[in-house]
Amino acid sequence: MESRTFYLGLDLGQRVDHSAFCLVEKEQEKAVVKLLVKYPLGTGYPLVMQTVAGTYRTLVGYHQATSWARSRPSRWTPRG
Repeated sequence: MESRTFYLGLDLGQRVDHSAFCLVEKEQEKAVVKLLVKYPLGTGYPLVMQTVAGTYRTLVGYHQATSWARSRPSRWTPRG
């Protein structure tokens, strides 16, 4: 299975700032945005985290990875 690198970014807003979530895949020398979500003002953190957790589960399932290594904040690299 080929090795792929993904970056997950999350900015939790509050009452006056939107929360935002981004999934980026590193493809050769490019960074390709695969998912970008800007939540409406007032969206609760539990709903935001459902999106993050669902995306994480999808990536783990797709790569059949059993563990992920956090090499630095917001960079997650699958391990086989």
